[in-house]
Amino acid sequence: MLFSFWNCFGVVSVLVVVYLLYKYCSKKYIEYKANTENKFELDKSEYPEGIDYRTTDFFQNKNDVKYVFWSGGYSSTFRLCQLLLIEERPVQPIYIHTHNFGSYEKKNEMEILKMKDIRRQLLKDYPILKTRLAPTMYVTSIKKDPQTTKKFKNLHFDFGFFEFNEQQDKYENIARFTNNYENLVDLPIDKDEYHLHSVIKPYLESDLNNYQKLGINIPVKFQDIHIFDNCRFPILHLKKDDIKMIAIKNHFYYILKMTWSCNNPTVNGGACLECPNCLSRNI
Repeated sequence: MLFSFWNCFGVVSVLVVVYLLYKYCSKKYIEYKANTENKFELDKSEYPEGIDYRTTDFFQNKNDVKYVFWSGGYSSTFRLCQLLLIEERPVQPIYIHTHNFGSYEKKNEMEILKMKDIRRQLLKDYPILKTRLAPTMYVTSIKKDPQTTKKFKNLHFDFGFFEFNEQQDKYENIARFTNNYENLVDLPIDKDEYHLHSVIKPYLESDLNNYQKLGINIPVKFQDIHIFDNCRFPILHLKKDDIKMIAIKNHFYYILKMTWSCNNPTVNGGACLECPNCLSRNI
């Protein structure tokens, strides 16, 4: 009887160990996958009503699609509207959900709310956009890329570019994402953007579509700037005043009024009115 008990106990122990080992290995595999690929999610509430976006011309004419980083902010929303309403291009918005930005959790929440509000308003006012505006890709994990991160660190420590902690700088995230993504992506920063403008402006040239990209004649000491080679900078020549006038002329300035710019929202979801983005907001 005692022998049978210990036999059962041994079997149970082995099963418990196997289960725990399985859980551990599963967790490590998930972490490994998160480190080796870009991952994103789609929100089904953004699927156009009555439209299967997967079978529309949006995906059939892939060469015509523009990929754009969108945050619900002033400049990125302008670029979204410029492509949709002026250039009449299909657009795939991309939002990097910065989970590692602990202090930015409320900012992320407000940005997503504003993007959804703007999407609903655009589709209500311009039903034709149902076949042009794809559901936003919410990036939840970015492939680890030690070389890109090292170059980003070099740009910071050697020349003082960007924020101190590269893991909390959106441009480090953007560089890693685009360097491991199959499509070129518009990075809609305007001429008033102090954070990146001064870094890349001297080394831009026009591509075949007249969009600004990094050129090849970059001084040796600044070669690490090539981490942004897969970005395009279509509105870097525009100041916020220019953006406002173009939006007014093309009748979508009311959309820009819906945008969110604050870096430090209050607990109630209001704008702080003190951060650089609030102070430079041209609404």
